[in-house]
Amino acid sequence: MTISRENIPVGITNFEKLRNWNAVYIDKTSFLKSLLTSQIEVFLLLRPRRFGKTLSMSMLENFLELNYENPGDISRQEDLFKNLNVCTEKESKEFSDKYMGRYPVISISLKSVQGSDFQKAMKSLLELVGRLYNRFTFLYKSKKLDPDRIATLRRRIAICENESFDISKENNMNTAQTIAKSSLRFLNDLLFDEYGIQTVIIVDEYDVPLQKSTVNGYYPKMLEIIKELLGNALKDNKNLFRGYVTGCLRIAHQSIFTDINNFDVYGLGDAPYADFIGLTRAETEKL
Repeated sequence: MTISRENIPVGITNFEKLRNWNAVYIDKTSFLKSLLTSQIEVFLLLRPRRFGKTLSMSMLENFLELNYENPGDISRQEDLFKNLNVCTEKESKEFSDKYMGRYPVISISLKSVQGSDFQKAMKSLLELVGRLYNRFTFLYKSKKLDPDRIATLRRRIAICENESFDISKENNMNTAQTIAKSSLRFLNDLLFDEYGIQTVIIVDEYDVPLQKSTVNGYYPKMLEIIKELLGNALKDNKNLFRGYVTGCLRIAHQSIFTDINNFDVYGLGDAPYADFIGLTRAETEKL
């Protein structure tokens, strides 16, 4: 393949779009086996900005995510991952049969959560949760879920999408915080009850809201939100298969993850995932 400027995926963080555009992709799929078969349940992957974290999480999501309307259909993954290491290496078929397209995946990026004050930041978080929930409105048609829980999902989406929802009122702020803190766990449990399969939770850029809150003076309040959002979903969750969290800094690391005893931290030089996110010297020279 002759590489031209058009083949270089500048700014593309969506794995499916990158593959469909036939853009250059430095193949990191060999790491999938270790990431999925490790005894570690929750991974915290730390890298600098613009290092490829979001693309790596998008690749992971696309490999794992169940076809919700037709479980068992992995044709999309077979097309996206064709000729990549995960499908060409020795014993790849056995691994793919077990993991490819087999799990409900909840993926959220917190990089857009910000505001000049706590109310504005909570409003942006609520809107983000609403967009996440909207991906799973097909659960409205479920024959397995309790109708009351489906009704709760509808109410939550309605609140998240209501532009006139006045978060400055104490009761509304309490409602917003409850929805945010329980959002991932609530959706996780719905998907498990619907499909009977443990879920995968991906949280990209977990530390951005905390950095923004530090600058704007509401760090303790935002710390509580992020701590409970992650803790509720990743700690003592029997319906969780794996959790993957990315960030830039070890900001509030001890404060947030103190109660989560099932995770490991992997920074820029930490084996065995030092080369998973970002380009190595050899990869750069080859490119």
